[in-house]
Amino acid sequence: MRDVEDVVKDNWDKYSSEYDKCIISGEKHWKNYFYPRIAKINVKDKEILDIGCGNGHIVRILKDYKRYVGIDLSEKLIEIARKRFGDRGEFYVMDAGALEFDDESFDIVFCLMVIHNAPNFEDLVKGCFRVLRRNGLFVVIENHPCFNPPNRERLDKDTTVIKEYRKEGVYKHRMNSTIPYFHRTLQTILNEFSKYGKLEKFEEIYEDNRTISNFIFMIWRKC
Repeated sequence: MRDVEDVVKDNWDKYSSEYDKCIISGEKHWKNYFYPRIAKINVKDKEILDIGCGNGHIVRILKDYKRYVGIDLSEKLIEIARKRFGDRGEFYVMDAGALEFDDESFDIVFCLMVIHNAPNFEDLVKGCFRVLRRNGLFVVIENHPCFNPPNRERLDKDTTVIKEYRKEGVYKHRMNSTIPYFHRTLQTILNEFSKYGKLEKFEEIYEDNRTISNFIFMIWRKC
């Protein structure tokens, strides 16, 4: 597993500058679909942990929080985050599957477009719930594993051919073929989260009036 994590880290280090430019310039999925949902979450006086924070960009839309902490496996992305948003939060190089925080340290955990990049999914979920305070929120946005898996063929905006959906494992990332993409079924994802929390919101995100959803938005509450 260590070798796989090294591959993920090294490739995101290489992709960090391109990723930063893409996000800061207003990447459409974040701008049109993800930010509006994140902005509706009440973070006033809350302590927040952002898993796989990248360049720390979501801190731009969070208001009146008490503390923001962003972690990422990529040293390059954390370096960028500290330069861009170091006055708004704390940023650390850290493995999401081995969180270095005390139990019940945060009120809200964000995990946004991270699960498909995580080789240690079970450890990530367990660790995030561990550092959440009782009744805390675990907020997730992820590629829809049913309709937007890595091994699919899009014929047009309303027609997608899904291949080997039940075959969980490592695929090539469509955005960058050198980055591993970890596919898990929706059943696997929901079952793992339900070990530790209660699902309060599940939404399929439809972009550009398509009839097929590309993303899922979930809010879990720690029991």
